[in-house]
Amino acid sequence: MSKLSLLRSALTSRPSHQLRSAPAGSLWASSQRFLSTEAGADGASSGPSFFQSSADGLVYGRITGRVQNMLGKNMLKTDLIHQLEGCDLSFHDVKFDYNRVYFLTGALVQFPSRASYENGQKQLRLKGGLFNLAKIDRSEWDIKSSYDGKAVLMEGIPFNATQDDLERFLSGCNYDSSSFQSVTRTERSDSDPIRIVMVRFPTQLDAAHAYASKNRSFCLNAPINMRILQ
Repeated sequence: MSKLSLLRSALTSRPSHQLRSAPAGSLWASSQRFLSTEAGADGASSGPSFFQSSADGLVYGRITGRVQNMLGKNMLKTDLIHQLEGCDLSFHDVKFDYNRVYFLTGALVQFPSRASYENGQKQLRLKGGLFNLAKIDRSEWDIKSSYDGKAVLMEGIPFNATQDDLERFLSGCNYDSSSFQSVTRTERSDSDPIRIVMVRFPTQLDAAHAYASKNRSFCLNAPINMRILQ
């Protein structure tokens, strides 16, 4: 092949090479724009999805009474769940909050969703508005321990009763003898103070047995009221 032919071939091949490389660059740029657009779309769509998931997650609330912020010392978890009818709650979704002298000051409730929480507010209004429901942080729920039906209050223990007297009173029951805690409480402003002793049990069944067998029994000739802490 002559030099002139080689030169002609080179001149004609160079533009074709440039034409082949241009689509490759355009394809890369287009693909980059496509990926960037897709990523932006995914990011935009993931935002609402994330917040929707958060909104539909667990919601925590505190229930207090409208009268002196108390729920009443005889309230049970079943009573509260009945007040929150239709909220899909179990015993494990409720933690009772007692003060240092074992008055029931409120209840912490774990609602399965925002809709359940809003239904709880509606139910409390429909049933007389005797209770307040306010949102709380999950951290407050997490740090709150629960007696879970495994502790019993013995109300009216004589002030001169010793631990030996308490153990004789609880004879036949399976309890933790190291868990006795004694406090003094005044039921009303015009009443004398009484002594209350809390004791823990290994299981709910043990606590229920102690309540059934010892309630209104006598310790040093004084009748003792038993109350299970939930």
